[in-house]
Amino acid sequence: HKKKTGSTSEQRKMFQEALVLHRSGQLDLAETKYKKLLDFLPNNIDLLTNLGTIALQKGMLEEGVKIINSSLLINPNQSTAHNNCGNALKELKRFDEALASYDRAIELKLNDAEVYSNRGLALHELKKTDEALASYDYAISLKPDYADAYFNRGFTLHKLNRLNEALASYDRAIEFKSNYAEAYFSRGNVFRDLKELNKAIESYDRAISFKPDYADAYFNRGLRLHELNRLNEALASFNRAIELKPDIDFLLSYLIYTKMQLCIWDDFPQRLNELTKKIINNEKVAVPFPVLALIDEPEIQRKTNEIYVKNECPMINVLPKIKRYPKHSKIRIGYFSADFHNHATMHLMAELFERHDKKKFELIAFSFGPDKKDEWRQRVLLCFDQFVDVRLKSDQEISLL
Repeated sequence: HKKKTGSTSEQRKMFQEALVLHRSGQLDLAETKYKKLLDFLPNNIDLLTNLGTIALQKGMLEEGVKIINSSLLINPNQSTAHNNCGNALKELKRFDEALASYDRAIELKLNDAEVYSNRGLALHELKKTDEALASYDYAISLKPDYADAYFNRGFTLHKLNRLNEALASYDRAIEFKSNYAEAYFSRGNVFRDLKELNKAIESYDRAISFKPDYADAYFNRGLRLHELNRLNEALASFNRAIELKPDIDFLLSYLIYTKMQLCIWDDFPQRLNELTKKIINNEKVAVPFPVLALIDEPEIQRKTNEIYVKNECPMINVLPKIKRYPKHSKIRIGYFSADFHNHATMHLMAELFERHDKKKFELIAFSFGPDKKDEWRQRVLLCFDQFVDVRLKSDQEISLL
């Protein structure tokens, strides 16, 4: 047994000092004091809870879960501890366990809006999107001005490609939290998918105004500027992004490609060598299209494609089994494209569509690009038996058409 060298009043004083350090962000000093007190009070719930919280704040998620669980063994009826444990498990991608923690927190405290909002994120990751949306909505019913719940709701709606609803949720989040940088950033991403690039840039600018070191906002801003052919501005955004966060996925290829387009060669060989080595090492640094112009090596191009597809197009087994159709009198062909308008792709493809033998083939167009009413759109519309706009539909909705 350890001999207690401090009186109760001294321990209380040390605990208060640790709390002050903790609340002021001096986590290491606070942790040291909490651990010293734990020698005297090994089963103290407050100490264990605070030590678990510090571990989570420091990104030591496994350690945090371990400490929180030790406090729950002493007292399993701590709603906040179950919620915190759920948050850590969610970050560790242990979503089933996270959901169980949130459900236990709700059992102990029925009307905790924060838990319902966090629970929605776990359900989202488990592909239970209807339940996730219901959980966010319940959080909002408990706390109508809950900006984070609206933000989380927007996140799930965006993933479902329900873009206008996602935009409305992000706008509500901003209404209740005017400096919500992450909501402005996500709002910009919705405008990106709606092909409203200038509005996207405006949203990224707002995000950066509230969070000047927001590297991902600089990167996405650069991508939209690049799409608008505002290359000097795009390069400035890419440079700022890589300065703040050098390991942003796929940024390096865009930076080098933009410099090449602007004929800026100051560090081009070194950057290209860096890009090549990182691709060989399976790092997420390049997207396929720029690499076609940068590196004339088929093996490197193939490896770039493999890395990109593995990370950006993962297998998702949520679609229903496709039923076998009965025989048709004609062969059905579906064409998916974002470019059914005045675009280089359509300049190459329009005649192909026109040359199909309509007695033998039934053509269906699935358009996920902008709804442009130009002469090329009008031309190709005549080629198809059906023209389906799927911009605002999820993969699952499209599969049921």
